[in-house]
Amino acid sequence: MEKDTGKKVLVDYDPISERFLIECPIYDNTLINGLPNKRWSKVKRKWTAPLMRRNVEFIAEMLRDSGVAAFSEKAHAMLDETIV
Repeated sequence: MEKDTGKKVLVDYDPISERFLIECPIYDNTLINGLPNKRWSKVKRKWTAPLMRRNVEFIAEMLRDSGVAAFSEKAHAMLDETIV
């Protein structure tokens, strides 16, 4: 993950489960309300979203392009690779 960005929403990608991992404070959950397919992982204490077109489009447009979230290198690479 990126460090000291000042952003509270953090997005990572897990290649094993092929899911995005989204960490945000409870008061910022409204930022990801529109994410089409997401689940709360009680164990990881993060939102998870499978690698699917609608999720990728939402994450790219609403979180990355708007500058709301900080992204890991894996998450950036997966978004760039998927949105070709």
